[in-house]
Amino acid sequence: NPLRLVVSRESRESFDNEEGYDLLWKVHNKLEEHPIAGTVLSLPVLLAEADRNPIASLLSWEWLIDMLSSRDFDRVARGFITEDREQTLFLLMMQETERSDPRSRIEREIITQVEQEGLSVDLVGGSFPLQAKMSELIESSLVQGIGGLLVLFALVSLCVTRGGVGRAAAMTLALGSVPLVLLGGLGWLGVPVDIISAPASNLCLGLGADALIHLAAATRRQGTGCQVWMNALLEQRRGVLLSTQVAAAGYANFA
Repeated sequence: NPLRLVVSRESRESFDNEEGYDLLWKVHNKLEEHPIAGTVLSLPVLLAEADRNPIASLLSWEWLIDMLSSRDFDRVARGFITEDREQTLFLLMMQETERSDPRSRIEREIITQVEQEGLSVDLVGGSFPLQAKMSELIESSLVQGIGGLLVLFALVSLCVTRGGVGRAAAMTLALGSVPLVLLGGLGWLGVPVDIISAPASNLCLGLGADALIHLAAATRRQGTGCQVWMNALLEQRRGVLLSTQVAAAGYANFA
């Protein structure tokens, strides 16, 4: 999973000299030590490979970059350094199978490592930080969406129960247990909360809210008391169970 870093020196000096080359090698080696960074590609690796040629070892780093930026070498250096030689690219192929920390935390760790060596991170790209941002958006969407639905349901339940605060609170707590059980179960089973599994909580909240509203309406038709709630449960259970089974069968296709 690629992570791209475009870096520059804080003094805005160029990298086409011995000092810049040594600095980039130092940063490259430090990035390779990160447990999640599988492969690291950078300008010093390219220059070191070219420097293996006996003739190239007689050239300065500036001349060597000029040669590798020419058509004779497919302009390979242009993919790693800008024309003014003040910015260069680090390409990291991040390992996903061994990752346990969030991508955003790993990204911050790597940026901190680069900045500790006196470089500035000007741009960050690749699918690795993109997926980190998507994960954060899914998380915030879950919190805001579930919280908003529960608040809305609490108001609706007050209207359905005709101001019965105790019954409205009991219904809201019952509905709040739905995402708690669902998301907790996903975490316990190690199932990623992604764009497929995340909407399941909203769907279940919708089914639960519909069932509870019908249940409260059924109790109003039959009077008061505990037996009334038992009768309402017997009356509504068939529809609730059937709709739940239909939704479960639909989501089972993703298995």
